[in-house]
Amino acid sequence: VGAAEPIGFTVADGETQWTLLTGRDAVAAGHAIERLTAHPGVAVKLADSNVQPLPQFKRRLITESIENLNHVQGDIRRQAMHDLTALGDLPEMALRRARTNRFSLTFRQRVDVLLDAIQKQPCSTAKRTDIRGIQLLERIGNSEARRVLEKLAKGAIDDRCTIAATAALRRLDHLSGNTLPGTDGKPIEGTASIVE
Repeated sequence: VGAAEPIGFTVADGETQWTLLTGRDAVAAGHAIERLTAHPGVAVKLADSNVQPLPQFKRRLITESIENLNHVQGDIRRQAMHDLTALGDLPEMALRRARTNRFSLTFRQRVDVLLDAIQKQPCSTAKRTDIRGIQLLERIGNSEARRVLEKLAKGAIDDRCTIAATAALRRLDHLSGNTLPGTDGKPIEGTASIVE
């Protein structure tokens, strides 16, 4: 059972801080993380309801579209490029993984075009929500926060929530002296600070 929240910090206060946490102002986001960390009961509930793995239908679309980047028919390849572009930064990790597993030069070139476009986009609200929310859970680090991280870590292998939550749990385990076998507590690719 979590500790009682200090008097004076309401759910509405938490929602206000969550809005700042997911906004474009990195300084305000950093202050929001500090404020929410001081009120873990409200903070963990907000993170649990707002940080969500990629829906199954979008994961399926990403997987199929990446496969179709190598299709023999040009119109299917073009549709795949269009679909992946329309998904914004969501396919990033799956594209990075696919690029290392494919040897066709033309396939890698198409993936590189998509990754370059993603890198040029401003950080999306969804990405800020996912990564900063996971940072908040890691900073809180109590049993309730770990439960949410463990749930997120069970997602699809290329989901940024899965990757970030897994890295957060490894760092927490490392700090507590319970480093997972075969790990060293170092961040996994894709989990750099988004409070930038």
